[in-house]
Amino acid sequence: MVSLVDACKREKREREELLRTPADRRYALYHAAETGGLPTIVSTCIAINAIVGSGFLALPRLFAAVGLGLSCTIVVLVTVVMTLTTSWEAESMARAEALSRSQLERAAPLGSLFSRMAVKREIISNRSFEMTEMSRLFCGQTCYVLCAGIILIYLGCTLVAYAFVFAESLATELPAFGFEQRCPPDSACGLYKAYCALFACIVTPLSMLDPNEQVTFQVAMSILRFLVALIMTFSSLYEYFYGPGILFTETVSSHDTASHNLQSVAFLLPAIVFALNVNGSLPLIAKSMRHKDQVHVAIRAGLWISACMYICIASSVALAFGPQITKSANVAWERFTTSNILPPDSIFASFLQALATLVILFPAADVLSIYPLTAIVIANNLLAVFFGDKADKAQHSHTISRLFRLLVSFPPVLCACFVPNFSKIVDATGVFAVFISCIFPPLLSIFGKRACRTELENSSLDITKFTLDRGALWSKGIVFFFALVVICLLALTPQLTTPSLSS
Repeated sequence: MVSLVDACKREKREREELLRTPADRRYALYHAAETGGLPTIVSTCIAINAIVGSGFLALPRLFAAVGLGLSCTIVVLVTVVMTLTTSWEAESMARAEALSRSQLERAAPLGSLFSRMAVKREIISNRSFEMTEMSRLFCGQTCYVLCAGIILIYLGCTLVAYAFVFAESLATELPAFGFEQRCPPDSACGLYKAYCALFACIVTPLSMLDPNEQVTFQVAMSILRFLVALIMTFSSLYEYFYGPGILFTETVSSHDTASHNLQSVAFLLPAIVFALNVNGSLPLIAKSMRHKDQVHVAIRAGLWISACMYICIASSVALAFGPQITKSANVAWERFTTSNILPPDSIFASFLQALATLVILFPAADVLSIYPLTAIVIANNLLAVFFGDKADKAQHSHTISRLFRLLVSFPPVLCACFVPNFSKIVDATGVFAVFISCIFPPLLSIFGKRACRTELENSSLDITKFTLDRGALWSKGIVFFFALVVICLLALTPQLTTPSLSS
């Protein structure tokens, strides 16, 4: 209790100090890029963790319904769209940095530190410009309020969903804590609540750490994702070529997978958009990088690697099981058996069964790495809302940032503990992911270019090193139309779930 009181006093003291830092000193302390940080390959691993949630386990069933050829085409199309929108967000961050530096420089007295700081206009600095703050800088108060509300509601719901997935997947598969029976689905039994408490004990301390303090954990979770992808892909292909019934019991021939079922596209297209949404995490990944001007490389690599994983897993599982595959594909590994290919007492057979168990429990492990990242993103957006143009110093305050992360990370677990069936609320907020990934980024790009032209009185930032479309408006129009199509599909298919939120 004493330490909490001390932390609140420090937070109040640091809030008061925010107003006393001179403009040029603020830029030198809180904007200039640091020499430390994560290498690009580690940042790519974090990007993959932020993208690949257990929601992709719903894709095989949709692939089987739509057809493999059309499904793979849709994945590639959505990946191209996401590559464009993340490039617009990165260039908006560079423009926000230039605009912020110009405003601070104008407020600084003559002969200040700015005269001795040779800074390129086109940079992403150590200052984390969240989407909410960029909307305030570029688009005005109305867009700022709309953007902040959508991002905070959507990401808050994802945290509740992550806690639910962890507790639900373990409570229905693994009795523990003195409970002898599994918990039925969608019920807040004692075992479910015990796993919620365990989840809170793990993710709350992790949320207090910056990404560069979670390197070992995040890289290990990336390796786990690749391992699960390999297990699911190769065991499914083995079942397809040598089965049915060779590795999985009660499997019938599924070589009759659907071919180009256009009606099912209404389900698949939004699901892929949700599964590849990484825009909200881009500022966090950029801030943790050593070479921040390479953030587009890490994000694009993460997007295309994730897309390839989706195609490999969903296609192979759809081939092996066809339309009979369960809604969450990993459940099929409960029927995994090695009795047809190995002796029951073989060590290798036990090893393969352990890998199958890993696939079954993968959703629980998956959310452990993505929950802290999402909690940090929400905390950073809240800092931008509460501190406005003083958020640069607030982000670098250990006490303030940790206090906000604590306030963000624990309540969603408590909510999931007492509201075990959260799917309808989550599905209702799923449309917000389309705004975050396909509507706000092009708007920020358009209005950011206009704001920089007005502030800097030149067109030096019309095109940046992050720009893919050479500043063209037609590409933004195509993405707006794409977003409208996805929103209409969501409105017309209310029964559609949002896999990314339950990832």
